[in-house]
Amino acid sequence: MLPIRHCLAAPEAVPLDEIRIVRSHPSAFDQCRDLLARLPQASVIAASTTADAAQQAAEDGDPTVAAIVSLEAARIYCLTVLVDDVSDSPAFTRFVSIAPYTRINRVHAARTAFTFATDHRPGALHVAIEPFARAGLDLVRLVSRPLPATPWKYRFDAVVVGHPLDPLVRVALQELEAVTRTLRVVGVYEGHEEQA
Repeated sequence: MLPIRHCLAAPEAVPLDEIRIVRSHPSAFDQCRDLLARLPQASVIAASTTADAAQQAAEDGDPTVAAIVSLEAARIYCLTVLVDDVSDSPAFTRFVSIAPYTRINRVHAARTAFTFATDHRPGALHVAIEPFARAGLDLVRLVSRPLPATPWKYRFDAVVVGHPLDPLVRVALQELEAVTRTLRVVGVYEGHEEQA
């Protein structure tokens, strides 16, 4: 887990009240709401990553187009930092390594990441995650992601506390598989205590 520090950067120094567009990733916008409130004249435009936002602002070359990015991205794309450390509060991002093989071992405070798709009908998500609640397992993450080329249909990415070989987790995953269209265990990683 790494701390994330955002800055507001543009192709050249410009007063904040002249900024007309701010580019960044939607998560960065959520983490920098106080800054955006100070820029009511600016439109926000989402980018796939903060690095892409930096690149787009640099390529645009317009000093009134800024980006919420890391200091490193501002340096790489030769942007001028207008305001440093613009996050509302400390933010962290978890990075994971993905291997082309499966290593079966026990990790301390295991977290199991998985993805699944339900039928598109009322109550399908409730039915899918109910086995985890019944088993007393903690789903620490559940997000929906659009399925490519299928408007209004989604897959769900989730993380449960526990290892897929633990009996309770294994049974809950089997029950999930029985009521969903697809299920894939993405991996297992060591969990960390939540930061206060």
